[in-house]
Amino acid sequence: MVYEQGGITCGKFQTKESICATLTEQVNAAQSIGEKAAKAKELIEVAEELLACEEYEEASLDCQYCRSFSLLLKKTAALILKMVSLGG
Repeated sequence: MVYEQGGITCGKFQTKESICATLTEQVNAAQSIGEKAAKAKELIEVAEELLACEEYEEASLDCQYCRSFSLLLKKTAALILKMVSLGG
């Protein structure tokens, strides 16, 4: 059996996923709390853009995966902001 690695085929998701990967690396590499918070806020903005997609189709697996990814990304970034606000 041949396994092909797929992915979400939506062009909008693929563009935003690249941005998310870059922002995630920047959050992880941030030396200051302020910089970490700023990048986490940017991540939330990108996730919200994906969650607000006007082309969302409930029956589409790509859309369901995109929504799950975006929700997880938003929650993770929100946790980072909460940590930062607590002085972490």
